[in-house]
Amino acid sequence: MNTENFPGEKPTQPSKAAVPVVPSARCAVASHEKHVFSPPPVVKEWDKKQPENGYRMKYVALLRGINVGKNNRIEMKSLKSLFETHGYGNVSTYINSGNVIFESNKPPELLVTEIESALREKTGANISVLVKTVGQLAQIAAQIPLNWKNDTEQRTDIAYLFSEADTEESINELPIRREFLDIRYTAGALIWNVKRENYNKSQLNKIIGHRLYQYMTIRNVNTARYLAGL
Repeated sequence: MNTENFPGEKPTQPSKAAVPVVPSARCAVASHEKHVFSPPPVVKEWDKKQPENGYRMKYVALLRGINVGKNNRIEMKSLKSLFETHGYGNVSTYINSGNVIFESNKPPELLVTEIESALREKTGANISVLVKTVGQLAQIAAQIPLNWKNDTEQRTDIAYLFSEADTEESINELPIRREFLDIRYTAGALIWNVKRENYNKSQLNKIIGHRLYQYMTIRNVNTARYLAGL
């Protein structure tokens, strides 16, 4: 990070003294303290790159509850076309669970409104959408232990959370038996791993009937890692 020019900071003027003066220890400390800079404020990823500068952020839209059984069936080709029609760039989809990669210079909150409205107009259904930057997805994926996989012995899922459920307390509210699985919270998601032999004992299926289920959209670990690596 370039710390040479902080906002509002006047450039340091060269000294006009012809003869160097060695300050006393007390003066040296005072001089040093005078020029100590406070650390820059932490800013969100979006705040670093403003749309007026023409920057197009890479996003992933996570659509909730499409192509599950016979409900809310949407072809990926049609979904891609829908996003392109609304002016989003470099649009692509990943498998049919509702993952759309695109670029835009609009903030996430506005994108959610636009996309949900477009989906409602096209399908007649209220489809909830999470919009995440690729950086945010990478931060979530970084919290998944490397040995957590989907194979014949274990299952790993990531529940991406809407704001109503985005808290660690959500774990305690879910009707699961935690002695049979490992479940963890990280900002924006719940991550769990369960041995397949313990899946029914864990009662993960009961999440579907819980009130918090409407505030999450679930992807398997392979999808989560793919999207994080874009």
